[in-house]
Amino acid sequence: MDIENKIPKGYFLTEFDLVNNTASPISYDLFNVNTLNVFETQPSPVLPPSVFSTNITVGSVPSGIAYNPVSNSVYSVSANNTVSVIDCNSNTLIFTIIFPPATSPAGISYNTLSNTMYVTCSASDEVYVIDCSTNTIIGSAILVGLNPIGIAYNTLNNTMYVSNNLDGSVCVINCNTNIVVGLPIIVGSDSEGIAYDIINNRIYVCCPADDNVAVINCVTNLVIANIPVTSQPLQIDYNTTSNTMYVANLGSSDVWVIDCSTNTVIGSPINVGTDPVGIEYNSLLNLMYVSNLSSSDISVINCSTNLVVNTIPIASTPSRRSIVFNFTDNTFYIGSFSPSIYVLSPISSTTSYIGGSFNYNQFIRDIQNNPVLVKDVMFYSSNQSNVNQVFFTAIKDATGLTILDPKYPQLSVSVNQMQNSISKVDFGENGFVLDVTNSFSGVTVAAQSTLKLILVLKQDKKAYYLSGEDLCSKLENVNKVQYVMGVDNRNNVIHLPVLNFNTKENK
Repeated sequence: MDIENKIPKGYFLTEFDLVNNTASPISYDLFNVNTLNVFETQPSPVLPPSVFSTNITVGSVPSGIAYNPVSNSVYSVSANNTVSVIDCNSNTLIFTIIFPPATSPAGISYNTLSNTMYVTCSASDEVYVIDCSTNTIIGSAILVGLNPIGIAYNTLNNTMYVSNNLDGSVCVINCNTNIVVGLPIIVGSDSEGIAYDIINNRIYVCCPADDNVAVINCVTNLVIANIPVTSQPLQIDYNTTSNTMYVANLGSSDVWVIDCSTNTVIGSPINVGTDPVGIEYNSLLNLMYVSNLSSSDISVINCSTNLVVNTIPIASTPSRRSIVFNFTDNTFYIGSFSPSIYVLSPISSTTSYIGGSFNYNQFIRDIQNNPVLVKDVMFYSSNQSNVNQVFFTAIKDATGLTILDPKYPQLSVSVNQMQNSISKVDFGENGFVLDVTNSFSGVTVAAQSTLKLILVLKQDKKAYYLSGEDLCSKLENVNKVQYVMGVDNRNNVIHLPVLNFNTKENK
């Protein structure tokens, strides 16, 4: 979904991120000149989670793990033909699902539409489906390729893509029928790690024996690119913020970054621990976590700089594919050979700031002399209270009295009919002027959450003629907003490419 074409002629987009990592809600008076330099515009150093709070005994050698946001639970597959269900509220094992003998569950992926888990079984060349409401296996086993390991969910097509290690192929399962559709897609030798790019509707598959990553167009189900990386790319994960893939290379103990818009490697290799076997994205802090087999630690990559900012020792050797992010609790669950699931809990933070594509305080300075006309204000947040809130336009009259007018953002539904945590206030053709007298009041951000505020605006003509300075020209380098977290019509928390912003003027 691209709203660029829906922006009226002459209007631009700019974004502000209201980040609240504190334990209490924060209320902002935004674009008020009296608050200039009051708010931090850069995050203070944020320590990633670094405390292993507990470990949970599960089946032998957990080799795949997935998160269910509906029940706030983690599903871990084990080689002893079991799937363990962990309640994340109590961090206790609450159920064990027994698989048929000689199946060897290896990988797992969550279907957000049906509240089901799809499990690859490497020994039996099958995929099984678990109903998460009953924690039972449903339907018949789905026969795929040889030694299926990796699995990734395509949210747009409601399909599962399964990487088959021994025949170097990918099979596609229609989740409406649970039937394999089309012919196997040949990608490369020893195909394993697999991830989905929802913005471009593509699947990326690691081929360790070929030292490359294959790219599948999910419309045609054809390989459209093979991207050389380095030694033995094993696992891969998608950065929804920057539309990039992060590839963990077992043989060279580093991570490479692929720009999904161009399918090219960008930047330099990021050295991590020895023998990385798992990688997972923290969408709340824009951090990538890499589990390292031989060094028994977790490398934390700041995705804004692509530098390792922390190395966290783990008591037991991490197992393959067994790291998952619980975005509800900002917590990681990591499988090991012990056999245990280790819980990496967050450190409480008191950090709050206003970030985004344009410096907030500079924006206030500019609008004092160069007012802007705001047509729409859009709220984006994974926390529904941030989206449903009431705020006020604040207008100071000639006497200095401030008049507050309540605004009620309207929820928006995307083209695929998923409620995606978006709301909007449309100020109509006349718009709302932000200047030295007008502002927003009472914009509240819930504890431990982020509110993206998107303004559709243009230069106020009167100010332009008076000053001769065009504020909007300063907004040409505003970054794209490529990702929001939301919930679908089943109240499942999902990751959606709701917008693909381009800040060039709509002509």
